[in-house]
Amino acid sequence: MFDDIKKKRTEKLADHDFHCLSEEKFEEAIEISKQLEELRYTAAFDIGAQAYCGLGDMDKAIETLKRGIEIQPKCWPNLQLLGNYLSDIGEYEEAESKYKQALKCEDVWEDSIRLNQAILANRTEKYDSALYVLELIKDDDFQLHIAEITVTAYKGKGLINEAIKLAENTVEKWKGDEANGDIVGRIAASLGRMWISQEKSKTDIREWAFNMLEYDETNSMLLALIRDIDDKYSDSAKYFRLFVHCMIPFTHPSYGDAIGYFVTYHAVADTKDEALLFAGEFEDEEFRMNLTIEESEILELRPESPKGVYWYGERAFYESDQ
Repeated sequence: MFDDIKKKRTEKLADHDFHCLSEEKFEEAIEISKQLEELRYTAAFDIGAQAYCGLGDMDKAIETLKRGIEIQPKCWPNLQLLGNYLSDIGEYEEAESKYKQALKCEDVWEDSIRLNQAILANRTEKYDSALYVLELIKDDDFQLHIAEITVTAYKGKGLINEAIKLAENTVEKWKGDEANGDIVGRIAASLGRMWISQEKSKTDIREWAFNMLEYDETNSMLLALIRDIDDKYSDSAKYFRLFVHCMIPFTHPSYGDAIGYFVTYHAVADTKDEALLFAGEFEDEEFRMNLTIEESEILELRPESPKGVYWYGERAFYESDQ
């Protein structure tokens, strides 16, 4: 009876912890993961590590996973995530060791481990090894990931034409897939940079990048591609946070009963007005004259960074009675 109650309490806590993680409530997720750790729940370390990572504390994330592996050395998800984080910080040999350890675990998802081994191989410029490992993966759900890693390997090997062809085919096939918009956006950004290396028109690439943002609006790599094409720098540039308001013309049919919206932008510019001009490019052309700054804040000086938009949030629409 007591064990059943403990099990239900643990499962309820775990569900809530995963929810906090998905909602980016990282501090709360960490506190709950500590409770789950006391209850000897294996996923507590995975959740806690991801929460610390979300807060930018990779040392704590890695420490959490290592503590979990000491308790349960054959938990392959924890080993895989630890390998990923070690790879992210450049500890490549230790990362590969964790992947190999994970592959020895019971009920391991081998294809998932292989995929991360291929990413690691690319990072260490072992491109042939990456392509070899990818051939071992059988799970169809990884097709898009495999394409992305293969494009990187082809680029690393100097097979630019092959990389461009694969990237073009992949983007055309997968664009509009909402569940994978971030990956498609990354491949698209890589494709744009390869086109630049082939001396394709930067104006055309820039327009294409804006079109691709329709499928993944805030893809950081596409935003970076646009900034790099513009290549604007200033010794007096600052990183602005803008809270922007837009009035929607009453004659506009696209937004139902909404008469306006608010949206937050992060942009590097000399002034808040210049930042608003950069933001306007990401709004409907017919609305740009209706954009106004409700609030602005300088987060830091950024003379070394290219000017332009770095991030923007979801638009919060409102109706006349709100």
